[in-house]
Amino acid sequence: MLQKITQNSKIVIIGGGTAGISCALMLKKFHFKNILIVEKNKPTKFMIGESISPVMKTYLLRLDLYSDFLKQNHEKCFGSCSYWGSDRMGYNDTISHTGAVGWHIDRKKFNELFYEKAIKEEIEILENSTFISSKKNFKNQFELKISKKSEKQLILADFVIDASGASSIFSKQQGVLKKIYKPLVCISAFFEKRVLFESKFTHIETCEKGWWYGANLPNEKSIIGFYSLGEIIQQEELHLKNNFLKLAKEMSIFSKFFAENEKINFELKTFYAASFCLEKASGENWLAIGDAASSYDPLTSLGIEKSIVTAIFAAEMLLELSKNTIQDVMGFDKMIQQEFQKYLKFRNYYYQKEQRWKDSLFWSNILLVKNFV
Repeated sequence: MLQKITQNSKIVIIGGGTAGISCALMLKKFHFKNILIVEKNKPTKFMIGESISPVMKTYLLRLDLYSDFLKQNHEKCFGSCSYWGSDRMGYNDTISHTGAVGWHIDRKKFNELFYEKAIKEEIEILENSTFISSKKNFKNQFELKISKKSEKQLILADFVIDASGASSIFSKQQGVLKKIYKPLVCISAFFEKRVLFESKFTHIETCEKGWWYGANLPNEKSIIGFYSLGEIIQQEELHLKNNFLKLAKEMSIFSKFFAENEKINFELKTFYAASFCLEKASGENWLAIGDAASSYDPLTSLGIEKSIVTAIFAAEMLLELSKNTIQDVMGFDKMIQQEFQKYLKFRNYYYQKEQRWKDSLFWSNILLVKNFV
């Protein structure tokens, strides 16, 4: 039975990343008065850089963040150039498609922008706090058990929004399964000074064992990353600098780069990137947004956009619930599923374009689907 939602209802958002805060900001704009974000950490930790498309301007404007975003001076991105499916370089530029440019962003600064906006809007954030478990009480409210610095506390919620990222921690506790595809592992090299290409494109190149990308980041930094399967990373020991460099020097783009910058120091970081979608992204008085609902392959550069779009749509659904113009949030789940199917077609199309190593371990396994887990 769906609990009646009003603009005075207690809305608890689990997770204070871009999805969680975007949703809170929209709820605030819709005059919801009782919003709480439960967040483990402030946005101070390093995060891998990412590109966002010109379309993001629309969503940042809706969140009243665009002018402050521009002041952060993120690196402009004109699109991508790649060796993918061919030994000839191809281009996919945003200017010819949209008449505008995107950005390579500093993720830490980008996340801080959202966090500072939430503070400015006086949205309550319970910091250094971890969601433990939940149960329904006799009033059909969620009783959320939260741990803060080893102390346990109980929070009542009329509606819960799972913005916990790829862990989908709240949704998982509701018994929801996820359909997961072969996960990627990224080994990335970060450079503290601008050492990469002069162009403002993302550079991508495939090889038998996976695919590479390189981009300039804000503040004169650069990044080169290699995406592959975990078993390949382990077998080839690509987390070791010498092995990483050896493979990079076999590439058309990156061999030249490393030859010219042989003495430059860098550190390697490892990131996990899975493609998945929840079996359902909503239930009785809860829904999941951003990477808690679905996670996309980094090749698409759609992760941040998806997080903000789903956050805004979730807030709009709650507004409609409060007005009694809809009776449930099933339309939200339908949107998540439809968008994931569109994403899969896009992902499959690009991975299937690369036929040069179709029988190799990476290319023959990348499109496999695991069972619901």
